[in-house]
Amino acid sequence: MSGIEGLSHYIKNKKYKSINRPLYYVPNCLLEKKYKCQHCDINFVPNWIEKRPPITPVKLRKGDLWAFPTSASTPCPSCGATVAIEVPKGSFGEEFYFFADEAYRDFGSQYLVNYSLVGVRKKNYSEIIDMISSWKQSIYEINGTQVIDVVHLTDLWSQNARKKTLGAENLTKENVIAIYKDLAKKIENSTNIRIYSCSALLNKDKKQFRNQLQMFKEFVTCNLFNISIHESTSSGYIPQYFFEDDGKMGWIEDMFERMKLTLMFPFISNGKPVPKPKVIKKHKSQLYLSGIEAADLICFASARSAHNVYYNKDFDFDMSLLGNVSYIQFSNVGDVTLNRRIGYPGINA
Repeated sequence: MSGIEGLSHYIKNKKYKSINRPLYYVPNCLLEKKYKCQHCDINFVPNWIEKRPPITPVKLRKGDLWAFPTSASTPCPSCGATVAIEVPKGSFGEEFYFFADEAYRDFGSQYLVNYSLVGVRKKNYSEIIDMISSWKQSIYEINGTQVIDVVHLTDLWSQNARKKTLGAENLTKENVIAIYKDLAKKIENSTNIRIYSCSALLNKDKKQFRNQLQMFKEFVTCNLFNISIHESTSSGYIPQYFFEDDGKMGWIEDMFERMKLTLMFPFISNGKPVPKPKVIKKHKSQLYLSGIEAADLICFASARSAHNVYYNKDFDFDMSLLGNVSYIQFSNVGDVTLNRRIGYPGINA
């Protein structure tokens, strides 16, 4: 077999060699796992995020059969001997949709990056569709012209953008806050919706800002993927992610593939066949538009809350109205904390 042995079943050799994005997070539950080398008798923690051929379920080329890995191997860091590692036994599960969006805030010397997720079981997604439809009707009743096509909170918050948005041209800032509260309460009243919000604050270097920003986007989304994949698959679900296409989303797919090329991935995915994220266009994917609009609201509220904290102002988009939110936070030294709570917790852990 040419190339890396067996790799072509999972990913093309050329693609494998080209994916070299760094990863930034290993769950504590894996850092505590140690394995014993039978050759030199030492106990060690394997390199969980080193790039390697994937250990993930693969659909065979003929029929609907799948192959689920049951073990992997890793070299002993002391003597180099091969050490066998049992991986979680994979299975199928119910689809769980995660809709993602991002928001940024420039604080001068610092810059905020936020990615948020709105999650719901596929069979319950119609609840979000109905919720957004009802919400848009309430916006129409306030604005009084026509039903808004796509709700984007950043545009509604800006007076100039509002005047150019059909279905929002008569709204005031007070109306926009009331509109947020309306949907936030609808979300809080649902027992089927999960929310994750992850922010990081970078100290800007003007010469390196473009590279800094890309690194922080990858840092935030990597942690968001890791935690939401592990929690959803531990509950028996298979997550499917949806991102809005801004024309520059290739890095999301590459980073997700890079995560799969690790010893860590079968453990955080519990051996389940997690598909790559779908990148969709707002105006060309009406089926998933409601989920993206809900994620937009969470992102805007998270970023606005960070703005309020940064400038010591009262919350105008109160996230406590959303009920329980899973906040992924980082300490000043990069330690990761999952903080599930009611109300915005602040920017850093």
